[in-house]
Amino acid sequence: FPLPDPFTLAGDEGWMNYTVATDALIPTAGQATLFGRIDSANVFADPKAIYPSGYGLILRSDGAWQLIATAYKKDDVLLASGEIDQQPGQWHHLQLSFDNARIGVTIDGHSLADVNDSSHAHGMFAIGSDWTQVQFDNLSVAPIRQQRDQ
Repeated sequence: FPLPDPFTLAGDEGWMNYTVATDALIPTAGQATLFGRIDSANVFADPKAIYPSGYGLILRSDGAWQLIATAYKKDDVLLASGEIDQQPGQWHHLQLSFDNARIGVTIDGHSLADVNDSSHAHGMFAIGSDWTQVQFDNLSVAPIRQQRDQ
């Protein structure tokens, strides 16, 4: 398959603290990706890059998932991983939350990871696949309100 993997990018490069979520239906032998805090989507910066520069939640058709930090001309960094129950033809709700350096991963309403990483402080979001016919629905983005002392 050609590089990079296909993705649809939206939002604002200045976004910092937000939650992005979508439902995904993954065909046999495919994977869905949900990215956030994309600070660069210039795929020409690295001809070997598969993903934009940011944080990615990748869910494979076998139920294996990963949270990675990506950057051009650098190796991907695995921040968290695991496995969920996966049945063919089953929709999954994927969610990434960004609150300062805290990154939360939720799949199907279950919090699966809560990690701290400051590689990407702001950026857009994206949905994508590995060139398989992944379906997406119910995409949402919402800001995380910051509590302020008064």
